[in-house]
Amino acid sequence: ELGLVIDTAHLFLSGDNVLDAIKRHAGRILAVHLKDWTSRYGTSPFRFAKGFIPLGEGELTSLLEKIIDYLRKNEYEGWYVVEQDYPNGSPIECAQVSYEWLRAKVTP
Repeated sequence: ELGLVIDTAHLFLSGDNVLDAIKRHAGRILAVHLKDWTSRYGTSPFRFAKGFIPLGEGELTSLLEKIIDYLRKNEYEGWYVVEQDYPNGSPIECAQVSYEWLRAKVTP
């Protein structure tokens, strides 16, 4: 049986319905790679990674909230992975923003 790591931003950027993918494959998900994103840099393969920003600050915030809500309601026990390719400030500060946002959403 093959496990999956769902990358929210990459699925979104490829045109997939991220929440539907999570619902469809919920039993196989090992980790959810949470990424927020802004379209400020466009969708070109050479530039879109610059649009990854701290959780809660981008255009995927509402989608991320729905994903986390769905996973919590379905007792997801896997990993949440957070990454930001190009920090828009100090890496520590960006990580702290994402951590605080995620903690507020995941902690009951």
